[in-house]
Order: sequence, then C-alpha cells, then structure tokens
Amino acid sequence: KPGENTIWLIEANDPASVHAVAETARQLRTFFRDSTNSRGKTKPSYSTQLARKEAELQPFLDQVAAKLGLDPLMDGSAYCLSTVFVTRKVAPAGFVNENFPVLTLEEYLRPRLS
Repeated sequence: KPGENTIWLIEANDPASVHAVAETARQLRTFFRDSTNSRGKTKPSYSTQLARKEAELQPFLDQVAAKLGLDPLMDGSAYCLSTVFVTRKVAPAGFVNENFPVLTLEEYLRPRLS
C-alpha cells in the first residue's frame, strides 16, 4: 500500500491437495527439508530457496524500492522486507511454525484489501 515501508517477497506455491498421511509427509519434506538424490546432488527445500532469495534482497532494499518506483520514505525510516509463502489452498506447511509463514491467497490479501 502507498505510504507503507514493507516490500513483500512472496513465493507462490500451488501444492497438490493431500488426502493421505504419506502425501502430507512428502509435502512437508518438500517445503522444509533439503534432500539428496542417489548421485549425491542436494535439492534445496522451498524454505531454503526462499531464505536464499531473502538474503540476496535484504541488503538492497533501497535499490529494490527505487526499481519498483517507490519514493524514499520521508520520515527517515528504512524499507523492510517481509517474506511469505502464498498458496492457493490450505497446505499442511501452513500448520508448521517455521521460518516463513505459509498463507492462502485469501489469508494474505484479506488485511491488505480492507
């Protein structure tokens, strides 16, 4: 919203609906655990990938704000980065307290549209 100092880093995911314990476990691992394949190559979890993006953006928030066409903040405060996963539907990862909140699109938009 204009006048706010928050820049949002949003990772949009559309995980499949889960109906079994094994599917729920797989989805949670995909969100939160790095995995290694049979050749020893590590596949970063969604959370690891988002943390990497956040770390890359954090030092450059003023430049990001300028590229987004945002005016410098008049009160001398700095822009802050808020990072979140957004899914279309409720996902099991939304019930786990980890580094980043996992919200449905409706949950994310509701406070911003009021």
